[in-house]
Amino acid sequence: MTVFCHIAHRFPSVVATMLEQEKNLVQGRFRETTFTDLLAASLIMLDRPELQIDYPREPSTGGDLDLVYWDRRTGERLTVRIQAKRLSPATEGGRPIRWEIRRYNHLDHVVPGTGQYQYWTLTSPRPSVVPLYAFYNHQAVVEDPQVRKLKPVVDGANLAFATDIGIELAPHLRVGSTAHAPSYAKRLKRLQPYFFPLTRLLCAPHRGVPRPRDIERNLHRTFESLIVPAGVRDRQHLQFALQASPQAPASYVEGGPSFRISEGVERPTILFISGDDRGD
Repeated sequence: MTVFCHIAHRFPSVVATMLEQEKNLVQGRFRETTFTDLLAASLIMLDRPELQIDYPREPSTGGDLDLVYWDRRTGERLTVRIQAKRLSPATEGGRPIRWEIRRYNHLDHVVPGTGQYQYWTLTSPRPSVVPLYAFYNHQAVVEDPQVRKLKPVVDGANLAFATDIGIELAPHLRVGSTAHAPSYAKRLKRLQPYFFPLTRLLCAPHRGVPRPRDIERNLHRTFESLIVPAGVRDRQHLQFALQASPQAPASYVEGGPSFRISEGVERPTILFISGDDRGD
């Protein structure tokens, strides 16, 4: 198992534990960006030449994290854009809430600056960009005996294709409106069939850094294997096409540091470099 794959296996349990311990905080709570930063920090600590991590000075809306896979040899490139959402608390107004009706409250968030649903920004078509959601879940939910029987598995951090989540959201969102989707459309129980693990983004069939073609295959096979409501996918498409370009990604700096604050990125960006002697 590579160090990247090890992080993919370990990270969800860390998230679940932190969310569960949140109730012991005197004030405040963990935000989605807390866990995005934690994932980036886990990779920064590897301090490997095939990794470059850039943080913007002023993050924009539309996505919490970009994972960019670049093969220097072929020029192939694939970007995975991740928007993170956390599960609602175990209690509301002092009343315990069953896991079946706990939900991702901000899944239909409207961006104040644009007046548009964040979901629409995330899923706007872009060449070689795969939009995903990351769903963060509490340990008590993950370990619930009923939840443990579910397939796909519910973990501390699950991924889902944003186009699949749109199956639940799109019927309730209208152009020019800021109305929210009904709570049932945002429930864990309803969205769980679309879940898949973080390993699909960090595990490769070789010991080197994940290559764009590795991730494209992982995601394509995952998309085809998910059992979703019959007939719903004939209205939407997910592009897995690799982009080939002689130019390096905008965030790449030859000989640059593993981590830096950059004016050239809109959101935290993790660049995986393969195709040379950097560990490939």
